[in-house]
Amino acid sequence: MAGPVSDEGVKLLANNVHKLLSNDARFSDVEYRILAPVVHGRPYIIELSKGRFSRQVMVDPVTIQRLTLSRHANVGLIRELRTAILHVIRLAETTR
Repeated sequence: MAGPVSDEGVKLLANNVHKLLSNDARFSDVEYRILAPVVHGRPYIIELSKGRFSRQVMVDPVTIQRLTLSRHANVGLIRELRTAILHVIRLAETTR
């Protein structure tokens, strides 16, 4: 069972998203926000947006706990975030 909802989980996710966005110039216009769960055991939500388009990535509390313990990036999470970012960028560019 995952630990209690904490600001540390939000900070870990924000750090991972920020690193990912700063590594590629194409991602410079993408904005994000992280929503902590209101109820214990529910997923964190990362909302990625560019203009009027957005995509949400849910992160379960167990993943947050693993990030807290290991301090290493979760490859699956990074892949999912990158896919969501590229999807938002593609939508924004094709509807200009």
